[in-house]
Amino acid sequence: MILSGILGVCVEFSKTEIADLVLIGFSRLFNTVGFALFSLISSETFPTEIRSTGLGVSEAMSNLGNMAAPFLVTLAQISGVKAVFAGGFMNLIGGLSMLLVKETKLDKVSPS
Repeated sequence: MILSGILGVCVEFSKTEIADLVLIGFSRLFNTVGFALFSLISSETFPTEIRSTGLGVSEAMSNLGNMAAPFLVTLAQISGVKAVFAGGFMNLIGGLSMLLVKETKLDKVSPS
């Protein structure tokens, strides 16, 4: 998701249409991979007792994001940036916030 966000933000600063297409293509690739892995990571994160509820809430939030996508395009038009930049910025923020989750932190391992 972080790579997808970085590439999406870079589209705003590209000068040619070919560069836009390449950046958007790779941003979409990393975005698809990130969302495919999201369900796997979510299923391992929740305790067994509430796993189905947690996955259901995650899926519901995902659907809310799908419904908000047209508003993101409108927001991008009002602010004068490309829509891919706005989506890339949101991906970047989401990916960076995932680094705060306990399961993604590296614990110091004592030498054995």
